[in-house]
Amino acid sequence: MAAGDRVRIVKLRPNGSEATSYDGVELPGPFPEDWRGFRAEWTVGTVNSGGLVFELGDYVHEYFSPTAWFNAFALFAPGGQIKGWYANVTWPATFENGPEIESVVWHDLFVDLIGFPDWQYLILDEDELQASGMVEEEPDLVTLILLARDTMIARFTGRDFPFHEG
Repeated sequence: MAAGDRVRIVKLRPNGSEATSYDGVELPGPFPEDWRGFRAEWTVGTVNSGGLVFELGDYVHEYFSPTAWFNAFALFAPGGQIKGWYANVTWPATFENGPEIESVVWHDLFVDLIGFPDWQYLILDEDELQASGMVEEEPDLVTLILLARDTMIARFTGRDFPFHEG
């Protein structure tokens, strides 16, 4: 793919069912490691997630990796001002070639980081991870999820890619 090429972004819930899908366009790189970036328009309406407010007209730079256990979305107001970041612990993203369009598929694994322009952050949904039964049923996966959470926090507080914008 090249910068400006259209892509379909597909989010899967922790149980593997599709939560949502939408179109984006590839951002120009290069990006560090094996990350890829995409721009998508926010079209869902107003959503307040942990104090980070997504609104019609906002846009998101979304960063995915086929090896990292998290992704990160930088949220911008229509005028280009950074509003914050939303990052998700996930299985590593897959990039699938389709007949007409490439798809980026990511599989959510509960734990999220909400970051603000003043570099404060919140960790969300650890209670959902605990309630899922994974701690007992898949302790090795839970260990990977918690390591990914710690990596997100370290990269965010260090302002390291993919938390570099702003």
